[in-house]
Amino acid sequence: STEPNINTAHLTMGPHTFFLSLSFPKIEQVKPYLPAMCEDVDAMEFRTDLLDCAKQPTTDRFEILYSHQWLRANCRSHAKRVPVLPMMLSGHVLEDVMPVVYTVRTLHQAGTWPDDEQGIQEMFDLLHLGLRSG
Repeated sequence: STEPNINTAHLTMGPHTFFLSLSFPKIEQVKPYLPAMCEDVDAMEFRTDLLDCAKQPTTDRFEILYSHQWLRANCRSHAKRVPVLPMMLSGHVLEDVMPVVYTVRTLHQAGTWPDDEQGIQEMFDLLHLGLRSG
């Protein structure tokens, strides 16, 4: 079948896929570059550990959620290589949706988040926040 499903991404996106890792400390700084950045990528990596609002000890959870949703909403109109994504439970299809990969990288993962015991616990709290935000 030529109908899109999760196993046919290679047919709609080609044999190679690409993602762009954002490294801006404030999500609003992305705005002037967003059309060009979305041009040839299949997903955006939302680097939570690089955001000013995520810096310890005063992690601003609202600002992280706002930044994540802002990126998702603003990438939508610029998505070009994104496949048609079937909604598994509803039977609906999402078109022109840029997948956003929410990450928190530790120091040992080429990131900035502390990887001591407290840092790892706070990292999992941020990852849980990312899961909840969609």
